[in-house]
Amino acid sequence: MSAKLSSQAMQELREQLAGTRTREAMLGTLARFLFERTGADRISIVLAERGNEESPLVRWSEGEALPLEAKPRMEGVFSVKANNLMAGGKAQFTPIVIDDLSRALIDPAVTRVLGECGVRSFALIPLYLLNQLSGWTELHFTRGYHHFRREDLILVERALDQLSIALARLYSEPAQPAPSAALGDWGPVLEQSSLIFARTDARFNPLVVTGDTLRLFGIEAQQLIGSNEVWSQFVQADDLKRLAVEIRGMGAHPREISRELRTINRATGEQRWISVRAIPRSAPDGTLAGWDGVGIEVTAKKLMEEELSVQSSRVEALYEVSRSLPFNVDPALVALRGLKALLRATNSDSGFACFYDAGSGNLELVATEGLSSAYLRQAPEVINGRSLVRHAVESSRGIILDNIQRDHRAAVDLARSEGLKSAIIMPLVFEQEVLGALGLFCKRASRYRKADFDLVEAACRQVALASRQADTYAAEKRQANSLAALYRLTHQLSRFLTPREIVEHAFPIIQQEFAFKRMWLGVLNEQGTHLVGQGGVGPGVRGRLLSMQIELDLRHDFLDEALRNRKPVIVKAGQGMECSGLNRIMQRLKPGTFIVVPLVSLGQVVGVLIVEPATPKRFFAQKKLPLLTSMASEIGSVILARRFESKMADAAKMKMASLLASGVAHNFNNLLQAVMGQASLIEMQSPPGSLLSSAGRTIIDAAGKGAALIKQLLSFTMQGSHDRRPIGPHELFGESREFYESVLGAGIKLEIDLQENSPQIMGDYSQIQQVITNLLVNAKEAVGARDNGLVRIVTRRVRVQSGEVDPELAPGQYLRIDIEDNGVGMDAEKVARCFEPFYTTKNVDSSTGLGFEGSGLGLSSAYSVVKTHDGVITVRSTPGAGSVFSVYLPAHAQRQRSSMEKQVGSAGDPSQAMVIDPARSITVQVSTTLGALGIDLAHFESSERALEYLRAHRGVIRLVVIDVDHSGYNVPSFIRLLHHESRTVKVIVACADSKRWGLSLNGLENVFVVEKPLGARNLRPLLEKLELLGGLRAQVLVARADPAAPGANSLPSEEQTHDVLDPVRHDKRS
Repeated sequence: MSAKLSSQAMQELREQLAGTRTREAMLGTLARFLFERTGADRISIVLAERGNEESPLVRWSEGEALPLEAKPRMEGVFSVKANNLMAGGKAQFTPIVIDDLSRALIDPAVTRVLGECGVRSFALIPLYLLNQLSGWTELHFTRGYHHFRREDLILVERALDQLSIALARLYSEPAQPAPSAALGDWGPVLEQSSLIFARTDARFNPLVVTGDTLRLFGIEAQQLIGSNEVWSQFVQADDLKRLAVEIRGMGAHPREISRELRTINRATGEQRWISVRAIPRSAPDGTLAGWDGVGIEVTAKKLMEEELSVQSSRVEALYEVSRSLPFNVDPALVALRGLKALLRATNSDSGFACFYDAGSGNLELVATEGLSSAYLRQAPEVINGRSLVRHAVESSRGIILDNIQRDHRAAVDLARSEGLKSAIIMPLVFEQEVLGALGLFCKRASRYRKADFDLVEAACRQVALASRQADTYAAEKRQANSLAALYRLTHQLSRFLTPREIVEHAFPIIQQEFAFKRMWLGVLNEQGTHLVGQGGVGPGVRGRLLSMQIELDLRHDFLDEALRNRKPVIVKAGQGMECSGLNRIMQRLKPGTFIVVPLVSLGQVVGVLIVEPATPKRFFAQKKLPLLTSMASEIGSVILARRFESKMADAAKMKMASLLASGVAHNFNNLLQAVMGQASLIEMQSPPGSLLSSAGRTIIDAAGKGAALIKQLLSFTMQGSHDRRPIGPHELFGESREFYESVLGAGIKLEIDLQENSPQIMGDYSQIQQVITNLLVNAKEAVGARDNGLVRIVTRRVRVQSGEVDPELAPGQYLRIDIEDNGVGMDAEKVARCFEPFYTTKNVDSSTGLGFEGSGLGLSSAYSVVKTHDGVITVRSTPGAGSVFSVYLPAHAQRQRSSMEKQVGSAGDPSQAMVIDPARSITVQVSTTLGALGIDLAHFESSERALEYLRAHRGVIRLVVIDVDHSGYNVPSFIRLLHHESRTVKVIVACADSKRWGLSLNGLENVFVVEKPLGARNLRPLLEKLELLGGLRAQVLVARADPAAPGANSLPSEEQTHDVLDPVRHDKRS
């Protein structure tokens, strides 16, 4: 279809219509005209009988004929009623334009009939006659789809206007019209319509005006005749000026004028739109005699066009917002670009965007445009108070204001200082989660309309989606960078042994990831009493501060909290705190905001890292604290691993010394036997008192001392016999106090502190007494002749977790025996070597390093005895203050165990948890994980035996772990059995398909489904959540049978219990 409207074509149509004298001929003329120029496959023009809507319609078609079977339905689809186009019993908006029938949004009955007629694209344009809907024109495209443009519809509308004029002329003419009929003869008809006919002279002086000018212009028709100045009384000056310029541009060749003019009703002041078409009228001599024109009110059409234009601009603006939003970038940049696009789309003067942290409830400005620096300085404080922004965020609803300066919820003074009036505040919502808010401002009141509000609401949803996507991408990127940084850290630190070397090489890697002004790292000493500085960087961090020791018994507010909770603590600049012993350092350094990060590995605090970010706001905005915590934990793991390696090396060294001592003792014992035998013969055969007899006695005495030394060596290697039995602390210490006091001597005071619930141990009484004696002798020598000498023996029941005391010490309950003295103490080198065989500090030769006093086997033999009892000895010592030797011996059950407990393998109080696992598929994983947490594991292979154990210890069992993947039982029913016996017991179900079992067990209380594989990753958080981690004492029984029960809603009887647990009977019922 041609996009240009040809004046010649319209003139030709006008002449053709003027030459017709019947209605049908006019319809046929117009139909052929449109068929030739629109490219439609079928043109149909429908006209109602004049003044009678109920009469049959007159139809004229051009092009393809309608299918016979569909023709009756097509002709009955549309009708005219009460000046409305009707379809399906409903009034329709016109024009109707459908580019693709399959996507049409009109009445389905209409689309169905059009489809039966083979229509793909369709347009219907109404025909108005004397301001009354009198028919319509249909354009059918059947061979292909057609995109209707605005020019297409204008062409049809103008052609219909020509038909309307011709029909009006036809209806107003007498039966035998006179060729010289005056224009004014149409007056009675035109006065009741929105048409204005006018005739002017060549200078545009009105000669004849017919129509309801009083309603349209507020001026009587007769008042318009006579002067061309009258047009300026009701036509907008700009439109009148453009019209004059167009006429002057025609020169001596006037042609048709077609223009839409804005008019003002002089009586009401109402603005209307008039579509004016005028043609030049020639005198007999060919000169311009004047103009004949018609004006049609098109106000409704113009308003609709403006509304469509506004909607189109809104759609374009929304597209612009969507196009401007970048993906996979920083969320703040997404917010800024979305804000700028909305400012352009709504013609706003300024605006801002902020993000909302649901955890803290804080709002943070991330993007602004057009706002002064003074406004921005006050805005963060304002929006975080009771503000319009917070109201929009908390209610998840947008706000539109005609004048923000009059709203009590707004910061009125701030708005006035900026000159802000109209405002739209819209939350950024993504899937019912509020991410932030966006505000737009205009300096004119009542600037925004409902359409602007809807546009901002739709755009904010796009901004929220893009922000969430950007945030997700940023999180993934941070995670990838974090993993890379952790890999580099682990790779670098794995090559170093000492904590100082580890710290020295860790700091550069940390600085690559973070911008820290200062850093300091301290490692917890073996005794857990001090943090020993290993290194630091930054202004003022030098000299003694690098190796500073922090005594943990003193008060340090921030440090104590971090070590207690094992989580980072943020200390804001200027925050009041008590730092005993460090106050002077804090005052000198004057740190800003700093972070205390504990080094945690295997649940233990290994040390602490203190960092001061150069730019705290940026550090926290980039959410880098989790990475810093992970890197600190990695450093702690490396330090702890090196500490374990050192202890393992010491243990290996002691083992080699034991093997060496064993070999020496056996061989030397054989030699002594020969020496002593021969010396005895010499003494027997020599005269008494002779020199030879005296020599024999000397040899025998020396050999006896050698035998005593061999006995000590055998004691160190534990090659002697063992007579082990349960021994209580009171038997050990209560009955031997006088002996211990005699060992220490009169100058040293002995104190014994025995805990009431100290457990028994299984050991050799004489060997344990030898250990205590050796330690007391060592304490006596350490105290020496010092005044107020004191030795204390303290016993305690303790629970040891994996790796807490020594890497070789298994987790569980122990009897700890502490031998404390206030002697000279030892330095780090002596502490490291004190258990080595033949190592002594008594009267040491400076040239050879050998001691002239003491065998050097006292502590080493004690160490060996304790190791054979599955225990360990540790030492804490401070030069000048004394030492503490701690002996850890496994606790022994103090009661006779039942046959079931013997089968389970419990070694203490009744277990507080159970596992049933006939396939033993999860026992190893659960045992390893819970063992690392200090919890022993026992195992039932029979679900029936497990239930029997639960009944015997009702109220004691708190946890049952069940593996359900290799069972033939009814799991929900068995769990009901467990809850019937103990309503408080909690059940962990281990399975491969957590979704299926979650649905199957839905509705059961105290049941928690965990997906395999089991380990610390999923078991420990669950135990902490259930508050069971600290409450489980002795053992956990892992249950891996899938029991069954008879009914889902009833508690089973004793007989039904056997049915559930008996797989044979269960299979028979199946």
